[in-house]
Amino acid sequence: MISLCITGALGRMGQSLIKQAAIYNNTQITVGLIRQGHTSVGIPITTTDITYSDNIDAAFKEADLIIDFTTPDATLTFLDAAYQHKKPIVLGTTNLCKVHHTAIEKLSTVAPVIIEPNFALGMHVFFALMKQAAEALPQTFDTTIIETHHHHKKDAPSGTAKMLANQMQQFRHVDITSLRTGNNYGEHVVLFSNAGEHMTFAHKALSRDIFAQGALDASLWLVDKPPGQYAVKNILGLS
Repeated sequence: MISLCITGALGRMGQSLIKQAAIYNNTQITVGLIRQGHTSVGIPITTTDITYSDNIDAAFKEADLIIDFTTPDATLTFLDAAYQHKKPIVLGTTNLCKVHHTAIEKLSTVAPVIIEPNFALGMHVFFALMKQAAEALPQTFDTTIIETHHHHKKDAPSGTAKMLANQMQQFRHVDITSLRTGNNYGEHVVLFSNAGEHMTFAHKALSRDIFAQGALDASLWLVDKPPGQYAVKNILGLS
């Protein structure tokens, strides 16, 4: 059984992680961390016997592993705390910059880290297939990614679309179109088109819970690994 600290525990992903951890084998929520001074501090977390906390130091001391799907500013604070306590972290915050990646590299010298823009396991098979298609097809094929998310998502293009494009751009130019509408949990469509052929490939998340499940799977896999940076493709055995 591993004990988890969920940061941003009142957020959409935080609530999904709490719900999924309650029904997962070998995981338990030790701390639900929320913004300092929030009115929910001390209030019980549904389905658990613990309360929401804003004490980062105590939370990181108590937990075996941290799961963070918050904001770039908050993530930087959590990366520093994880380094101080030498705690593994599963990181799903997107729109990170150089300073975050420097902090991730620093943390990875003392603890194992997984950072991904998308924890849906099927998405990582999709990455591998699209990379293979981008390499194999002639340059006559135009390549476009169309990514759609709910209107609350702040960054565009999505971290997933950027990662997908980066893999394919080793072999060809890739355009990205971003849509923010409705309650879409995440849909990524890749189009390959030339004068005579048109191919469409797609991955669609049907629930936010799929990202929480993937993060929990990653946590169970990561917790006893030596310090270093890992990825979901390592869990799936993909190159």
